[in-house]
Order: sequence, then C-alpha cells, then structure tokens
Amino acid sequence: MNGGDEGGGPPTAGVAAVSPREAALAGRLGVRRVTYVPQVVSLPRWVLDERAALSEQPGERAPRYVTAGRICAQKDPGFFAETARELLRSRPDAEVVWLGGGTPEDEERLRSIGVRVTGWIERATLLGELARADVYVHTAAWEGSPMTVLEAAELGVPVVARRIAALESLGVRRLEGTPAALAATAEETAKNPQSAGVGLDLTAVHNSTAQREALLGLYEQVASSAR
Repeated sequence: MNGGDEGGGPPTAGVAAVSPREAALAGRLGVRRVTYVPQVVSLPRWVLDERAALSEQPGERAPRYVTAGRICAQKDPGFFAETARELLRSRPDAEVVWLGGGTPEDEERLRSIGVRVTGWIERATLLGELARADVYVHTAAWEGSPMTVLEAAELGVPVVARRIAALESLGVRRLEGTPAALAATAEETAKNPQSAGVGLDLTAVHNSTAQREALLGLYEQVASSAR
C-alpha cells in the first residue's frame, strides 16, 4: 500500500491506519489518501464459553487485574507497577497479573511488588488467563491499536487504560492520567462490572464488515489515482 519516498522509490500511494490517531499522524506527514481500517479480533469458541461460564458463577472473591504484552518501554512497566502498588495497597489479596515476559530484571521488579508475571506463554494459555480477569488494565505509553484491548473487550472483560491519544481516538471510555486514578477506576470497575460494561464499543466499528469496506475504499482511491 505504500512505498518509499526517497532513493528513487515510488511515493506513498495510501496509508491504512489502524486507529484514527494513526490516520491523523499520516495526514500530518502529507499523505493524501489515508483511511482508518479498524482491527478485528477472532476468538475461539471455547474461550468465549469459558468466560460466559465464569461470569455466571456467584460468590465473593478477590479481584483479578490483568495486562498482557512484552515488558518493555512502550508498555511502560513502571506505570503498571505504580498502578499495581495502589491496587495491592487497597486490597492486599487482589491478584495482579502480567501475561508476558521481558528481561529477568524487568520481570523481577514487577514480582517484587506482588505482580504475578507469567513469562512467555502459549496463546491458548493467555486467552484462558484473560477470560478469568475481572478487569483488563492497559498502561502503554504509546500505541497503534492494541489487539489485547480488543480481545479483552470481545471477551466481555472491562477495560481501563492509561489516557493516551491512540486509545482516546479508538473510543476507550475509562481512561486515566495517573497510576492512582487508574487504580481507583479499576477497583470501582471490579466492584460494578455490569454497570461498567467493557469500556469499548466493538460492535459499531471493530467488525469485519467495517474493516472490509474501509480497505476496499482505500484500494479504490489508490486505483483511481493511477488511472
């Protein structure tokens, strides 16, 4: 869809952006044909059934807060660690989980404050862990369109996240600017999951029909410009 603008390569014909934020950035770079193409997730039936069964189980238990991804600067483990401290200070029996891994040093920093770090795991294991979450907590410093947020929402797991431009543009509703505020929102969401919803409207935008129409529209724009 795009090529290099330097070294004699062809100019960019068009950009398929995975979030409105990416589309805006591409426009600022002078790209004339930019289309937001929403990402779509497809989850196996078994994990949807597992989530549904867990949601129907009564009983009081400690809340379970989960995030997922590589432990790296982009995901900002420091922000997550501060959020985890607040959650565990308020509810010491809460389970805070990072699904994924990083360097031994980064993993140990999180474990030292009480976060369970799984290390790298198979996708089926990750989805099973995600299905058992009460709240998905996303603390990345920057993003495109994170698939883990969409997967959590598809499962019906409430999403709370750090306030960044990409997530604002995607319509994630429960966004906070500080670890303390994010922890407070996560706690309230865990207490009232039904009233909270998932925090992201998947059906209106993140579906295969919308994705197909956006891509076909961009292809048509590019093809028309070449005639």
